[in-house]
Amino acid sequence: MPPSLPDLILPIQLERSEARLTSLGGLVVLAEMAQALGVGKRVDEHRAGPGSGRGYRPREFVPPRVWRLHAGGRRLEDLRELRAEQEVLENLGLHAVPDAGTVGDWLRRQGEGGVAGMEQVNCERIPGAREAEGEELTRDVEATEIEADKPEANWTYHHGQGYMPRVGYVNGLCGGQGFRDGHVSPGAGILPFAKKGEAALPAGKRIYFRSDSAAYPADVINPYRPPGRTFTITADLDAGVKREIQPLPESAWRP
Repeated sequence: MPPSLPDLILPIQLERSEARLTSLGGLVVLAEMAQALGVGKRVDEHRAGPGSGRGYRPREFVPPRVWRLHAGGRRLEDLRELRAEQEVLENLGLHAVPDAGTVGDWLRRQGEGGVAGMEQVNCERIPGAREAEGEELTRDVEATEIEADKPEANWTYHHGQGYMPRVGYVNGLCGGQGFRDGHVSPGAGILPFAKKGEAALPAGKRIYFRSDSAAYPADVINPYRPPGRTFTITADLDAGVKREIQPLPESAWRP
């Protein structure tokens, strides 16, 4: 006799419910983590509050945008889906979410000061979040191209219009960002950016630096050669690199 359906699947019990279905229920986990870390309180402290008692607080602008990014959103208009999920909003501790136009106006008013404030909130979370990890922390630095059809967007080296922000990560946790115009070289200012992010790391940790060929210049490589520091930096496989690789024995290659 072939096995019945219940024998082939996980032991899940089904029951009828009048609750609405939603694909955003997992955001509650992120909300609980943010609450435990005090993110909303720090966001309010770093950015100015509303000018009236009826306005939105900074914590009502920032978390909804983060939630939608985690749920696959890419544009401000994607906030409409979150605004429609009242049950989810209640579990996230949000009574209301500003519409896309209001969020856009708020972001433009923040300017560079807003970026610096959010970066400070990020950096404050890193020491506690990474203190219990191993002796070595991996520091990733990468320029990320964002396509845009705005009139002020510049041409990137990929021959498209947009911007070239730089982001840094520590064992997968965002630890620094810099918004840049599209025509800025990915390698410009990479060492000061990396050093600034390392200042927020827990003391006593070894640093493993990773980047692509944008970090190939010697003034970036040399600071990571002393003991206690290691690096992996991609080099363009040009004729000079091939010439140096060819005579190396197999024993010279190691992880």
